[in-house]
Amino acid sequence: MRYRNLDVELLNHRPLAKGGHRFDVRVRSDRVDLALAEEPSQLDHGGLARLKALDQPGAAPEEWVRAGCALRDALFPSRAREALTRARQVAAQADERIRLRVLTDAPALEALPWEACHDPARDADADPADVDGFLAFDRTLCVVRRPRLGGEAAADLTTPRPGRPRVLVVTAEPGAPRLQLEAEAEQISTTLGNHTPCVVVTCPHATRLAVLEALGRSTQIFHFAGHGGFQRRMGLQPGVVSGEGVLVMHADGEGEGTDPWPAASLGNALRGSGVWLAVLNACESGLRDDGHPFSGVAAALIRAGVPLVVAMQRRVGDQAALAFSRLFYAALARGECVEAAVSEGRLAMRATGAILDALSVALTTRTEESVLFPTQGVPAVAADAGAPGRRQAPLPPPDRHALRAYLDRTVRSFDDLDLLLAAAEARLANGPYAGPLNRDRIFGRDLPLPNALLKTVTWFEQRSLFGELVAAIGDTELGRANPL
Repeated sequence: MRYRNLDVELLNHRPLAKGGHRFDVRVRSDRVDLALAEEPSQLDHGGLARLKALDQPGAAPEEWVRAGCALRDALFPSRAREALTRARQVAAQADERIRLRVLTDAPALEALPWEACHDPARDADADPADVDGFLAFDRTLCVVRRPRLGGEAAADLTTPRPGRPRVLVVTAEPGAPRLQLEAEAEQISTTLGNHTPCVVVTCPHATRLAVLEALGRSTQIFHFAGHGGFQRRMGLQPGVVSGEGVLVMHADGEGEGTDPWPAASLGNALRGSGVWLAVLNACESGLRDDGHPFSGVAAALIRAGVPLVVAMQRRVGDQAALAFSRLFYAALARGECVEAAVSEGRLAMRATGAILDALSVALTTRTEESVLFPTQGVPAVAADAGAPGRRQAPLPPPDRHALRAYLDRTVRSFDDLDLLLAAAEARLANGPYAGPLNRDRIFGRDLPLPNALLKTVTWFEQRSLFGELVAAIGDTELGRANPL
């Protein structure tokens, strides 16, 4: 799925006397002809106060929605809102998605949780508890951060190295509370090890030295699972709080000592290492203060030259972190881009009921090349661990039009379609879409076969399950007898 940029620039920041921010908004797009005039906007003291609900899991859903609407009104004044509507229409017609990039030079605006913006297309007045109306839960759009480095020195972007991609999974949990880190590491190893050409290396009970030793110069994905934090301290000016993000490692030597690894030092460790994507599945790893744009861990890695960083802005529950990792890496393994994988991870968190956790996921990027495992040519179905020796069959690439054309040629009856859906049901049995997968669930039974095939492709497309549909074809005689 191709993503097109819609840039929302926040310019000319001026702090409000009683707290809050005044700024101008300008929207740019490479697909929609827009008037580039700036329009005024603000997030006043009352709006900032509403954002506190995003740090309160016990708050009423209406309070979360009010916080999202405050961000919505600030990010999308009238002309910006019209531009978003037009961009969505163009993207839908072209079978594309939107990469909504928030750009600003102001650290105070960069520190705001724009990922929790409520959808301008949803009527929150009609449904004040519309927790599914956040932009983060729209699969067709991904809110990302694109830092403007300004006068700050920043490393050149990492260049992917040739050879088999290497994934380093670092886990650390000194002290309490205990997390399900072994399960997360095993999940990543299984997903990427079985379905991509990756070499997955784990670094459990990690210390700084162990990470440096395991990192080497050939790691392309750096995944950290464990505890993070943002260490706050009083700034030089009265009433100003500054700080620095950390990832908590084990201390060298015996015992359960902790060793917080500061953001700047961690950035230096990863600089020039070859890491293309960093995933920080740790609390507050995406947080920064409102005076220093690179005070957080994610921002420090971006500054160090890591092109893509996924991080958590607030505290995240263990189950939610595990759910995010599961669907995020499954999407990458299918050949999806990082933006699509982040959307799947957010939806996985939402499926567990962890709404605020899902809204805390932040993707910061300095590149638009975010497909780490591209699907090349016609993929083959890998043999299952439980079925050694299964034949591998040529299959259609996971592209909507190619897949539809393939099914039109090969599916001759509803019996064929039923067999395909049964195979897909088996593939999805252990995931969030488990359950009977039949015509009734997807489209009913009163459609001609060509329309039924279109509905089937659309159903899988909307859920980013092309990989499973392609694999299911290879599980049937249909796929083995009808290579492209």
